[in-house]
Amino acid sequence: MTTQQLPFPVPDQRAHNFVSSYADMHQLVEDLVVPDGISEAAATVLRTARELLRQSYYCYEFSTVAVLHSLIAVESVLRDRTPDAGKKPLY
Repeated sequence: MTTQQLPFPVPDQRAHNFVSSYADMHQLVEDLVVPDGISEAAATVLRTARELLRQSYYCYEFSTVAVLHSLIAVESVLRDRTPDAGKKPLY
């Protein structure tokens, strides 16, 4: 039986348009803080979006997924703070 080992991640060439190294990704996302007072579900989604953005250094497409994930968090917060959200017809 052979053991397959995955290679170390290789930086996506497009990431170098924004940062020069993976360490710079930490600085890129450090201001993306999870605000106080939001639900734990929304906070978890935002933390995941931030980590996806950080990992986009290796897989550029993660940046698109991160944006979409953050929109899910915005929807969740708006639903929590809007009375009768999702209960009224749209017409």
